Amino acid sequence: MGGTTGLVYMMLPVVAFVLANSSYGLTAAICTAVGVALAISVLRLVRKESVQPALSGLFGVATASFIAWKTGSAKGFFLTGIWANLALAVLFLVSVLVRRPLAGVVWGALNGTGTAWLKDKPSRHYYDIATLTLVGVFAARVAVQQWL
Repeated sequence: MGGTTGLVYMMLPVVAFVLANSSYGLTAAICTAVGVALAISVLRLVRKESVQPALSGLFGVATASFIAWKTGSAKGFFLTGIWANLALAVLFLVSVLVRRPLAGVVWGALNGTGTAWLKDKPSRHYYDIATLTLVGVFAARVAVQQWL
């Protein structure tokens, strides 16, 4: 979602934060990350592109920066991502336990089939597997990011 440009826009404030923190400290890192996110918003506005993704990104960077500032540690910048992945892992796991695997719910909503797949045991089984795979991905992100 957003393609290569979206990926670059998402990465830039984080990379700027890490580089500025390693060279100039936490305050400079926070200012740099917020400045880069703000610049991306302005760039999208000038290009007459949708600014909603940039504003969402700016909000995320501002939130992460606020947490880093309040904790006094650069590690705080990454806490929201860690907690979000943990929440997603739990949510997806619970969806399997209540027999409504989110992979199927989301796919049914995207392709217009709704929840018809729930009546088909093999389909539900495969959506369980897909959802549990996503649980594994989110849990691995938590483990790796927490460790890093």
